[in-house]
Amino acid sequence: MLNSWLRTTRRWTAVVFICMFAFSSISAQGVKKKVRFAPGTSSSTIRGAVIRGERDRYYLGAKAGQTMSVKITSTEKNAVFQIYFHGEEESLPGAGDDDNATNWSGQLPIDNEYVIVVGGTRGNATYALTISIK
Repeated sequence: MLNSWLRTTRRWTAVVFICMFAFSSISAQGVKKKVRFAPGTSSSTIRGAVIRGERDRYYLGAKAGQTMSVKITSTEKNAVFQIYFHGEEESLPGAGDDDNATNWSGQLPIDNEYVIVVGGTRGNATYALTISIK
């Protein structure tokens, strides 16, 4: 009876550990948030912080021909962003993986849900991200 209890306890301990590990892996992905502008406005400033190695993602639907401007500032001067088409396989010119963008503005080529990915270039980054669409 004691062996049965020990096996059951070990199994439940393993299940709890696996669930905690899975939750920490999921929660370690950073912020994933849809950007919405307040009524009557065409811009928003989001304040956040990203932990080293993680990325925050902001999703924004926009139309072809609109002009999007994105600017990020950080106390440590180490926050950058990329802007991707939906699916994060292709980025907008000047806002790709190797661009370390902190300020970008351009006319959007297609109707799409754009993804703005924020990360730090070194260490943790506390940032203010301003997005506007005109």
